[in-house]
Amino acid sequence: MRITSICIALALTAAPALAQSNIGLDKYPAPKCTVPPPADASLKPAAPPDNPSDAQATIYNSRVRAYNLSMRAHNDGVKVYADCVQAYIAAGKADIARIDTAIKAAADAANAQ
Repeated sequence: MRITSICIALALTAAPALAQSNIGLDKYPAPKCTVPPPADASLKPAAPPDNPSDAQATIYNSRVRAYNLSMRAHNDGVKVYADCVQAYIAAGKADIARIDTAIKAAADAANAQ
């Protein structure tokens, strides 16, 4: 009977500690990376007509250049976002490694007693 009482007392005192975080966060912070806006599909030029006139070819080429500039800007934004997310992931893995090291050190110290 005494062992059961001790087990219940230990469970009741350990339960609040299991629900708490040692770093004081409710959740791990989200990345602060800005998602780029989607590419403007309306800028994609329609295919030129068969045998276009010089004027039609000039207009089409101008639209292709504008579309390409827009896509380059979009792709640059996606790269910045991806780099930011990769940095966030690397920082998170470093946090995990530091926490794991601290936990192992605490466990080793407790086991040495």
